[in-house]
Amino acid sequence: MKMPTKDWEIMLFKSERDFKSAVILNDSELEDQAIYHFQQAAEKALKAFLIYTKVKVPKSHDLSNILDKCVEINVEFENLYSNAENLTPYSTAFRYMDIGLGIIPSHDLVEEARDDSLKILNFVRQLID
Repeated sequence: MKMPTKDWEIMLFKSERDFKSAVILNDSELEDQAIYHFQQAAEKALKAFLIYTKVKVPKSHDLSNILDKCVEINVEFENLYSNAENLTPYSTAFRYMDIGLGIIPSHDLVEEARDDSLKILNFVRQLID
């Protein structure tokens, strides 16, 4: 495996590893950890695109805010807003006791996060690979 060297390649590489980690965690019935990594995979994919296009990356975990920057470059990113909005809460939800969503996400919620994350990751891959 060729190791990435450019900043955008490194961010995309980390995104893909977050996604793979999430799948393994979910298969191991660690849904609360999996859903976080699905969110992280999407976040890093969007940030990889911004780095690739030489746009300043916002210091935010709010995927809709990050997506706003992507839409300024490519309007087709608008198709990902619902996916981003679904994933954004998982940067903190289920990681802390005071969020109020419960301790462990449901199987269906994790599968939805997986699909949302994969849609964003695949879209970014298509644009920059």
